[in-house]
Amino acid sequence: MRVMVTGGGTGGHIFPALAVTSALLARESGVEILYGGREGALEHSLTQNAPVTFVPLPGRPVSSSAGALRAVTSLLAGLPSAWKLIRRHRPDVLIATGGYVSTALGLAQEIARRPVLLLEGNAVPGKTVRLLARGASVVCTAFEAAGRHLPPGKSIVTGFPVRESFSRQIEPAAARESFGLRPEAFTLLVVGGSQGAKFLNDSVADIADELLDSGVQILHQMGPKNDRQGAGDVRGWVTTGTIEDMPSAFAAADVVLCRAGASTLSEMAVSGAAAILVPYPFAADDHQQANAAELEREGRAVLCRQKTTSPGDLMKTISDLKDNSAKRQSLREALRAWGRPRSADEVAGIALQAAAGQFRASRHAAERNRES
Repeated sequence: MRVMVTGGGTGGHIFPALAVTSALLARESGVEILYGGREGALEHSLTQNAPVTFVPLPGRPVSSSAGALRAVTSLLAGLPSAWKLIRRHRPDVLIATGGYVSTALGLAQEIARRPVLLLEGNAVPGKTVRLLARGASVVCTAFEAAGRHLPPGKSIVTGFPVRESFSRQIEPAAARESFGLRPEAFTLLVVGGSQGAKFLNDSVADIADELLDSGVQILHQMGPKNDRQGAGDVRGWVTTGTIEDMPSAFAAADVVLCRAGASTLSEMAVSGAAAILVPYPFAADDHQQANAAELEREGRAVLCRQKTTSPGDLMKTISDLKDNSAKRQSLREALRAWGRPRSADEVAGIALQAAAGQFRASRHAAERNRES
């Protein structure tokens, strides 16, 4: 059996794709996995030591923020090459995370009348998922709300796959010490995504002294381009461009201040965290706002809108959570209940069924309901 996986070019799409890849290999030793990606990109380096065959995708990627005409032109230009790849490798199923580079491959696989499984981690599905959903076998979603934007009977809530390392139990005190923090002090983790978030960086810098005076220590991932030199010299405020060990960072945190991207939310949920979400207001289709609003409505996170939130507002929100351990625990438990630590394995099982021509979304949902 041959499976092709494509991660879409960004970390938020690549890591879920790799999590499913690992689950596939654990389930089925004889499966051959092809990873479609860009040569020289992050996904290329991440798959070098994995038991997969990297298949270079031709052409240049188009930013998800590109204009409609440019995006359509790029898609039409890439479709012949994608068709050649699908015809050459004949994958039994294509697993696509919905990133822009998945579009041409997904269309080619559907034209060849072969199964396509889509992964959607946002409450509002992206353009690629909406385009491919009608011809796909299934769309595996993190939010039940995503199904309202998709063809009836096409979506199943599986959660958004996360790497297995996020499920391991890590002692908070040990995690804090690993970052040079005091093991028993109240800890705020600030994460702005892989590139950091200027709004979060500036806001926290404005209130850092007040936070430190109140007994809050800060682990602050600023992004590789936004690292404030010298901030780490302040005792109790540890800054870094990137954090390699995110499971330990989440374990160290009493409260997490972050954006509301799909991967970050799913990783936090599996880890267990009390979260203050400040959605990136310029995300495509405002999907981060939709993600955060869904979680706030269900009592799983605190939502602060960037346009109406001042540094003082953030200080008050953080202080309120610091002083209310019951509220923190309620948020942590509610978000963990939303998380799906076995998502990658469930998606892998669905993919193998689809590849064998044995998958039906309605039947899978009925079987899961009986099990629960």
